[in-house]
Amino acid sequence: MLYKKYRTMPDEVKASGWNVLCSALQKVIAFITIPVFTRIMNAQEFGEYSLYMSWYSIISILGSLNLFYSTTYNGLTKYANDKKRIISSFQSLTLVLSALLFLVSLVFRNCWNNVTGLPKYYLPLACISIALYSSYNYWVARERYEYKYKAVVVISLLISIATPLLAIVAMRNTILKAQARVVSYALVQVIVGSGFFAYNAIIAGKIVDFKYWKYALFLNIPLLPHYLSSVILSEADRIIIGNICDKDSVALYSLAYNIGMVMTVVVTAINNSFTPFFYRQLKIGQGKKIKKIATIIGIMVVSMCVLLMTVGPEVVLLMGSKQYKSAIWVVPPITCSVYFCFLYPMFSTIELYYEKTFFVSASSILAAVTNVLLNYIFIPIYGYYAAAYTTLFCYIIYSFAHFCFSMFILKKKRITEKYLDGLGLFAIGGICLIIMFIVIISYHSVLFRIALLVIEIIVVSVVAMRVLHEIGELKNEYENET
Repeated sequence: MLYKKYRTMPDEVKASGWNVLCSALQKVIAFITIPVFTRIMNAQEFGEYSLYMSWYSIISILGSLNLFYSTTYNGLTKYANDKKRIISSFQSLTLVLSALLFLVSLVFRNCWNNVTGLPKYYLPLACISIALYSSYNYWVARERYEYKYKAVVVISLLISIATPLLAIVAMRNTILKAQARVVSYALVQVIVGSGFFAYNAIIAGKIVDFKYWKYALFLNIPLLPHYLSSVILSEADRIIIGNICDKDSVALYSLAYNIGMVMTVVVTAINNSFTPFFYRQLKIGQGKKIKKIATIIGIMVVSMCVLLMTVGPEVVLLMGSKQYKSAIWVVPPITCSVYFCFLYPMFSTIELYYEKTFFVSASSILAAVTNVLLNYIFIPIYGYYAAAYTTLFCYIIYSFAHFCFSMFILKKKRITEKYLDGLGLFAIGGICLIIMFIVIISYHSVLFRIALLVIEIIVVSVVAMRVLHEIGELKNEYENET
């Protein structure tokens, strides 16, 4: 019966479901392989790889302009009759930009080494990876746009499995384990990317159409501050820890950060599911349902975050080893940040709906600059622990800025409908902060944490049932309307 119902679903519903599932599985695979790598590599080697990935995230934006996000979808919509040539043109533009970045990396390779403390060849290697692997991302974007999901799911999961497997084999056969991890990661990207670069170019019949280059640059360059700020907000802490402290500290912080941010898998899935409903309610001007469900989901997210905080010491020992034990104190503030990661898209949806992208960029820049400044002030004093609290503070600033801007937009448009209970949502965040400090104190008492864990399991169960009930009611209302 379920299979029959699945067969009758629209393609867009199937594609959306499979894409969410695939994304979650990719993150789960990456997460469950962490204990393997923390036991093969020592803390300094794990820190070196984490540092490389942070720099890679920033370099990727400069080399690709993040064209495979909204710009690609905009282009596929605007030039619907020339999709293949758009993809081919975008990937050739990325190739040129990455090639220029590659030349710069060769000229300033000594400077790179002095600034990052990483081997000289890492930056050119990153440029090559970005130049080619972006072709795979463009192909994925076109497949998803056309609601084709089978090949995307299979290939994405194969890449997610092959990447750590190749890394494990490489590290087992060399003493340079961090470099083996980086090179194996790049090798998978280059092989996959080369294949898709050739495929995209062949089916398009033309490698470059400068009209699409102009379109991409015109649309995407204004968004660069937003993209860079978002990455700096999430990655700058590790880079600054690497500069001020050492790679061991980067490793300790990175492990705790990965554990704390694992909740973003759930949060991303919630936001992806909630956003279409939010847009629909904005269109018809009804905020009561949004406000009610957003508040209930907020309570559920906080409850799940507290669950993870409570078992933080055990998760750190499981994912790392005794050498990572001091990282347990980083888990609570990073996990608490997840709630505010859930919160800011709620408010930014209003900004995006009314096409006020300036406010989105302004919020990102504000949070990123604050994060960098606070890290440079407090990390020299308190070590890598400070980065966890600056991250939490900056995500609070980030979400509050979006809240203020969204309220400003609604006021400007003379819209009196209250779509979100902003003060209520921040009050829930305040409760999360209070519980965070209680959990930190409870790390010295196993019995207290067990009692807290039982309470949280009950709360999560009750709230989850309430959310499912609300979703069921909305589904019935939607079916009645249609």
